[in-house]
Amino acid sequence: MIQHKLFYQDPVQTPVLLHRVSDTPILEKDILRTWLNVKPGTLIKDLKGNSIMVIQPGTANPNEGPDIHNAILFSDGKFVSGNIECHIRSRDWFYHGHDKDPNYQNIILHITTIPDKMDSEWKGLQIHLNLTVPANSCDLHKDIVSQSMTDTLIAMGLDRRSRRVKQYQSHEWKKCALQDSFRLLGKGGNEENFLQLLKYFQNGMGENHSTIQSIKWHHRGIRPNGWPEKRLSIASQLFKMFQTFNKQPNQIPSILAFNNHKNLYNELVGNVFNPLSAAACLLQRDYESYQALKQDWLCLKLGYTYGKVEKKFSSFLNKSQLKIFSILQGVFELESNFCKEYHCQFCPLKKKMGRLVSS
Repeated sequence: MIQHKLFYQDPVQTPVLLHRVSDTPILEKDILRTWLNVKPGTLIKDLKGNSIMVIQPGTANPNEGPDIHNAILFSDGKFVSGNIECHIRSRDWFYHGHDKDPNYQNIILHITTIPDKMDSEWKGLQIHLNLTVPANSCDLHKDIVSQSMTDTLIAMGLDRRSRRVKQYQSHEWKKCALQDSFRLLGKGGNEENFLQLLKYFQNGMGENHSTIQSIKWHHRGIRPNGWPEKRLSIASQLFKMFQTFNKQPNQIPSILAFNNHKNLYNELVGNVFNPLSAAACLLQRDYESYQALKQDWLCLKLGYTYGKVEKKFSSFLNKSQLKIFSILQGVFELESNFCKEYHCQFCPLKKKMGRLVSS
């Protein structure tokens, strides 16, 4: 077999290597994570020797269809944009029936990790990606994190909350709060569907309307008790409650539909209801109630952790810490501002290794 070389130019890490098969079981999600960590500007060669520059690696698709959306590559003198599909071997493309599925027509790159006799059947760009360090790992560990790590995360979480409070002080507070609430109800791949559901409610449709019943919900990666169909009643009650508000409520509402969905309710309280009520208190100059809401927000806890967050930060944050809502919000803020490209070297959680000592 002819060995096709792949070249990866990066001074920090090298996830694209020569062919090498490991004894460790390979999962498609590991291929996906490794690819998403490839930095823009990376130069690689495909199996036919074509040069490819990665402009944007794309974003993971949590739903049915191609694994990666909105990727941009530069190859053969032109920019190409579209979707990317990942498989262990080329034969999986055909075994999964993608060659006959119209949802897979705009595939600009096929990523596999083990050489296969079906490689020659692929007509477009294809690379063999060898897995190294998981793409979503974090190089922080207990020895190098600052002692004030949790305080820093909580402060970052409070910054995130403050932006929401400010957003809800505007004259479009109801529109923003409704969209944030419905987007949260659809978390995990149904965000756009729930925003469409909101529009249907605003047009006077009830939850049992045939148009709403025909929505194509996504279930990939969602546990059955969290399926979107089971949240229609919650969404309906939530919408009706907001319609009764003439101004921002200065108290957090209690909704019967959430009696069996405590964690979901707590997420809505932390992300929407608490900042919304805090905005009302500021507008009314009720600073005592505002401070009480802030303390309530700091005490919020979830009954679970997010798997992706736990996997990435478990080297220095335990499960108990990752259930504290304010810390979790700080983690999201950290990811947004520092966990990309080379920004991690400025991570505010890292211990200051060097100090100036005056004589």
